[in-house]
Order: sequence, then structure tokens, then C-alpha cells
Amino acid sequence: MFGGYGKTILFGEHFVVHGLPGVVAALNVQTSARVLSYPAPDYKLIDSRPRFVLPVAAKAVGYQLLFENIARELGVIKPIHMELFGTLPVCSGGIGSSAAAAVALVHALNKYFALSLTHEQIAHAALAGERAVHGNPSGIDSTAALNGGVIIFQRGSAGNVITPLQLKKNLPFVLIDTGFSSDTKRVVEQVARVRAEQPALFNKLCADYQQLFKRACNALREADYATLGICMNANHLLLQELGVSSPELEQLTELARCMGALGAKLTGTGRGGLVLVLAVDVAMQQLLVKSYTQVGYKAFGVELTGL
Repeated sequence: MFGGYGKTILFGEHFVVHGLPGVVAALNVQTSARVLSYPAPDYKLIDSRPRFVLPVAAKAVGYQLLFENIARELGVIKPIHMELFGTLPVCSGGIGSSAAAAVALVHALNKYFALSLTHEQIAHAALAGERAVHGNPSGIDSTAALNGGVIIFQRGSAGNVITPLQLKKNLPFVLIDTGFSSDTKRVVEQVARVRAEQPALFNKLCADYQQLFKRACNALREADYATLGICMNANHLLLQELGVSSPELEQLTELARCMGALGAKLTGTGRGGLVLVLAVDVAMQQLLVKSYTQVGYKAFGVELTGL
């Protein structure tokens, strides 16, 4: 059954919204969807996905809007009941849950109504749904959810530029959940205010990021994982200067570095959500998962798809 992949952003959170390139990697876990009944008395979305955090009322409303937007975008003229399920856990943010759900819902409706949607039409409908949750998403999440693999993504007025990035081997990453979420739409708007009110700072951060991005892509291509970790740490500092970190994120990233991780950074919206850690090897990956779990955090090792 077709679904949407989860994702982690290796480089470029928030910068991609403003037209700079980023690197996103799909994960080997998915959200799927199915139609339960049509027509139905109302629009109803049943969420049966595994959870790391308790449901947030505001996000539940967002998912309902996402669901209804997609149904209307695809010309479903009567109310419908659908269900989300799969292996992608619902975390506090940064794993692409809403984009994966959007792609899964489009796939399920495409199959149920025999719409014969093209790849581009599926992407368009999924992004239309994601706007209900994220306001002005860059499209990076839905691109990874639909395509899988590791990609360089750049938003553009003439369309998004997507370039596959082949890695030489799997990387032992760990994701750690802070346990609380932030409002993606609000954080994106706050970064936009930094750009408007502090243009010199914003332009400097963008210039620094562009240099960092080039170095990180070279490190990925050459399997120079020590340099990759340095780039992750540097990217986190830029996001810190943008104002999207938090004390919890700082504590979790610093702990990973103290334990010998090659690099650690927030991934996704920030102000909560997830931390991404690059371990030296699988043994360290397992140690990190165990250590964070013992102190009360949800942590799990991940693999990237398409390597």
C-alpha cells in the first residue's frame, strides 16, 4: 500500500523557505491511509498512527483541515471517512508527519476513486493539504514524503528544484524527541519578521549558510562524516541565531556532543520537536538511544531511504 515517508532535514531548516537549498532525507518509516466509508455523514479522519506524544488539540484541528482540503482539491464532492495508520510515529515535530499524512491521503483517494493522478498532481494535492497545517510550507517535507531518498531541495518561483544525492553508505543517526511541539506556521512567521526587521543579520546568516551548505554536500558525497558532523553543529548555531532553538534543544545537542557524537542539531521547525544526532557507528547509535531513553526521552535510531 502506498504511503508517505517520514523525513529528517539534514541541512537548511527555515533557510529553504526563503529560497536557499537544503538537504532532506526520507526515513524508512511511513504513514498510510485508507477510505473507511463514502459517502459519509461528515468528514472524519481517524488517526491510528503510533504515538510518542499525546495528541495536541490544535494539531488535530490542523489535520482535519488538511484532510478536508485534500478531499476538495481532488473533487471529492461528498463527505468521507478515512483512517491514518502505519509505522511512522507521531512525534513532537520535525519528522514530517503532516506531509507524510498528506501524501498518504492523496494516494488512498487516488486509488479509491481511480483518479489516475500523475506524480506532479499527487505532489500538488499533498502540498495543498499541508498548507492547512503549515501556512506557507517550502515543499521540502512533501517532496521527501512522496519521493523518498536523500535530496537537495531548492524552492523557486518557476518550480522546486529537486536533485537526488547519492550517499556511499548508511549513516547511523539518532532522533530524540523533546516531548513538546511548536506551531510551525508561527515560527515561520517569526523568522520572516527577522528578515524584515533585521535584514543585515538575516543576510549574514544566509551567506554563512550557503557556504556551510556547499561544504556539507561535499562531505556527504565524499563520505567525510567528521566534516559532516562539524557542518551539523554549525547549522545548529545558525538556527540558534535565527531564534528557533530552545533550552531543551541546547541541552540535548550538547549532551550528544559530550558523549562523542560527530554532530547534533535541531531538525524541523525548532522551539521543540526533534534533535538529529550523527553517531560514529552503530554501537554509539545504540548507546545514545539507550542513554536518552533512560533519562526519559523518546529516542530511536533511523536509516535513510534510497541509499
